Amino acid sequence: ERGIRDRWWWICWYGVVFFFSSRRRHTRCSGVSWARRCVQETGLLPTLRKTFPQLHQYHINSISVASNGENFISSDDLRVNLWNIENTNQAFNIVDLKPDNIDELQEVITSSQFSPLDDNIFLYSTSKGSIKLCDLRKSSICDNIGITFEENQSGPQNFFTEIIASICDASFSQNGRYIFSRDFCTVKVWDVAMPSKPFSVISVSY
Repeated sequence: ERGIRDRWWWICWYGVVFFFSSRRRHTRCSGVSWARRCVQETGLLPTLRKTFPQLHQYHINSISVASNGENFISSDDLRVNLWNIENTNQAFNIVDLKPDNIDELQEVITSSQFSPLDDNIFLYSTSKGSIKLCDLRKSSICDNIGITFEENQSGPQNFFTEIIASICDASFSQNGRYIFSRDFCTVKVWDVAMPSKPFSVISVSY
């Protein structure tokens, strides 16, 4: 579909793979099943199962399904929402970075993801080069709590240094022990037990 911003494959039940996608401010859940038409021909038959309403004010940048298969998060520039897959009409706001005065806005959310092992833990990254690791068991509102993964920026800061530091995507490793982040010049590998500096830094050449 044209205009898809993010997608997430879900677990397979009885031969059906569920596929989540975001298009602008909507989220959709489709069931994708294998169909055998003849001995040598197989194909995909996608079927739209659910559409989640426009509860985001800005374009969705990430979708991530929890390990329990019951919840997922979606994020835009300023908010992260928590959904139940069975409830298409309501979402809970768990991160809100929008200030009372929009002119005071200092950073935006660039990505979010659930832990692959724990359905209470998720991360989100920001345009200021930081990653927040949050636990919903400690608080249902995670604006100002959680562990911050961020390098100390030395030297004068300006518009260009902020662009270079901005994280465009962050994700967990499959075992949940590491976090991978991508900024303008590098890919960083973070150990979740060591938030003060990345475990490894890989330069990206253009």
